[in-house]
Amino acid sequence: MILYPMQACTNSHSSNLVQRVNGRLAMLAFVAVAFGELTTHKSVLEQVPTVPFRIIFVSLLISAASIIPKYSSGTSLHDLTEAASRTGLPPQLKFFNKTHEVWVGRVAMLGFTGLILVELFKGGALFG
Repeated sequence: MILYPMQACTNSHSSNLVQRVNGRLAMLAFVAVAFGELTTHKSVLEQVPTVPFRIIFVSLLISAASIIPKYSSGTSLHDLTEAASRTGLPPQLKFFNKTHEVWVGRVAMLGFTGLILVELFKGGALFG
């Protein structure tokens, strides 16, 4: 019996999925916010209150799109992540593997957090 929701994510494969989904959300968020700043000249904190339902919808959509292949294919999460390993990809796609995606996601998370901190200290949009 699971007492806490995060107990379901304690094994390494579920933990990798959580990292991958969070990384995908951070990558999309960073690009969306940067584009929003360039076009509206508003900071992140000024943009978010104007579109809260879109943010929630896109977050849920990406989360679902990251999880659905496991259930629709009937393949275990371990097998799906191994297919994205360096040895499971064609030679021309070896750079785009599961490790690379997790690291790019981590960098996007740091970039998004850094963007918010810089804007708080600056008092306005960084890109605008």
